[in-house]
Amino acid sequence: MKTIRKINYTLNFIGGIFLFIMMLIATSNIVFRLFGHPIKGTFELLGFLGALVCSLSLAETEEKGGHIQVGLIYEKMPKRIKSILDVITLIFSIGFWSLISFKLFQLGLTIKQSGELSETLQIPYYPVVFICAIGVLASIVFISLKFLKKQ
Repeated sequence: MKTIRKINYTLNFIGGIFLFIMMLIATSNIVFRLFGHPIKGTFELLGFLGALVCSLSLAETEEKGGHIQVGLIYEKMPKRIKSILDVITLIFSIGFWSLISFKLFQLGLTIKQSGELSETLQIPYYPVVFICAIGVLASIVFISLKFLKKQ
């Protein structure tokens, strides 16, 4: 579990670096636009980086319980029912994120094989899709360990 936590932290840290880069690009674009020289492909780059930030931070957010929960009814339920609902939620989460990760890997392979490039900058973007899939995969590993602990 310690190794998984280190991986989650590292992925989240990398996501933080990408977030910082997003901030630099967006701010630079605003400044350069004032002088009539916007940065080409800003929207594209921010989209790629935003996807990386989100996917790489999933696992640590799950670890820290940072996702939104609706506890209005849940808090009033007996402990046994809560425990059963937690297990059901974990099972659905594993299934959902596994499907997302699988589809991202498939999409990455399709984009790579087709040689598709981004529209404005004409750069291959399949690595972004693969990295997103890895971020989701890290989340699946953590949720699975959480599920095994509940057993």
